Amino acid sequence: QFGEFANYSIYEGMYKCYQQTRDRKLRKAFLDVVDWLITKQFGPRGMSYCRNGQWFANLYPLAMAYHITGDRKYLDAGKVGTILMMTYHPIDTWCLRELLHFLALADEQGWIQECQPQNAEG
Repeated sequence: QFGEFANYSIYEGMYKCYQQTRDRKLRKAFLDVVDWLITKQFGPRGMSYCRNGQWFANLYPLAMAYHITGDRKYLDAGKVGTILMMTYHPIDTWCLRELLHFLALADEQGWIQECQPQNAEG
């Protein structure tokens, strides 16, 4: 039904089209895909840690779904993965642009401060 790799590119396109059109069918399709990602790909704990970081880009659609709906389930689905990533994964340029959208929300929630990143210098 949906692809498992580089979903963030599809999500970003859907979201940007929705932003321009405010089409209700597109909104529903976007949220259906993000809900599929949460229920079928992430599992009960939400997005989990991935060594190479490629799946951190999946935090982008969570941030966009949260912006559209205000539903905390989209934030909560990314919490565990964000904390694990901030604690253990060296953050470089891979998926950084997509990741920043969710990190801003995580910062508002206080999650970044809570995890005390191990990869921060100083």
